Amino acid sequence: MRVRFIVLGLWAFASSAQAAPAAPAPAPASATAKPAAGTVTLRAVGDIVFGRHHDGVLLRFKDDLFSAAAPLLSAADLAFANIETPIVDGPDVLPGGGRGGPVRRGLGWMRFRADPPRARALAAAGFDIVSTANNHAYDFGAASIPVTRRHLEEAGLTTLGSGAEPATPRILERNGVKVGFLGATLVSNRPADPAELSYVAPGKAAEVLGARVRELRPRVDVVVVSLHWGTEYNQSANAGQIAIAHALVDAGADLILGHHPHVVQGLERYQGAVIAYSLGNFVFDMADPVKRESMILDVTFTASAGGRPTVAARALPMLIDRDHVPAPPPAARAAAMRAAWAKLARRFGTTGAEGEAYALVIP
Repeated sequence: MRVRFIVLGLWAFASSAQAAPAAPAPAPASATAKPAAGTVTLRAVGDIVFGRHHDGVLLRFKDDLFSAAAPLLSAADLAFANIETPIVDGPDVLPGGGRGGPVRRGLGWMRFRADPPRARALAAAGFDIVSTANNHAYDFGAASIPVTRRHLEEAGLTTLGSGAEPATPRILERNGVKVGFLGATLVSNRPADPAELSYVAPGKAAEVLGARVRELRPRVDVVVVSLHWGTEYNQSANAGQIAIAHALVDAGADLILGHHPHVVQGLERYQGAVIAYSLGNFVFDMADPVKRESMILDVTFTASAGGRPTVAARALPMLIDRDHVPAPPPAARAAAMRAAWAKLARRFGTTGAEGEAYALVIP
């Protein structure tokens, strides 16, 4: 049996003898350098929210959330995130939002909302394309979907998975390489209108999304599929996720970007493609330590004339602090995260190896 290797990037950090948490050193030059000509790099992160209504009252996160991540995201040709919140103007206090009120009974107490300037913050951080296909797309009703998309696109971002023609792929070109993106959610908190949200029932995902991948494949050099799926808070990808991911790679996908479980799940190398079953949270307010462990998945595509691209990948550890800010963690925590991710990857026969080479090697 072939042995497959995926390298999980481990930052180098200064050690500290102080009782306070160690401050991370600046990211190494290899993490911020632009790629060589003829390649395209993509850095991808998971779930981002900017605040939530709790018992009807909006709790906003701080403004400067991407100070540590922006240099890492901006170093890539393309940067991706799942934006799990409507971006709309709205009331800070929802009617009936008390613990016994109708908002509480309708799960409105957990509704996410972001103010419109957050769209510009995403662009300033270095993001290029974002998915809005997720189970919180309807948190402020169907009318919020096109408004969210408008705010994001006015900020210069490409949107994927909701709004007009949500199933339509987006094609971005960098360094002469065409990268096609498809986005869908397999979970929704209310019945989804296919004219508003790219929702696909899990039992039909392999067939429906496989057809979309096959249609897109001849038009681009690289195919990336974003999927909101899986079991929340479970670090193991379920059998349905694995079957769907393999079917989509067989159909022509080169990279699967999963999100929704709010924890990092395993990375798999399958038929030359890379599958990230869940990228975890990136900006979120969950206190559980494992839900604060995050990554930037750094992928390099090298296009091949008339064939599938070569795909190399590394996972860069990030940790969400108490102010919801993702940043490279101290060395000991980064090492523990890398070891845990390597263990998850081994379930798929993908063996993690550390080091500055960061190469993803297929024998």
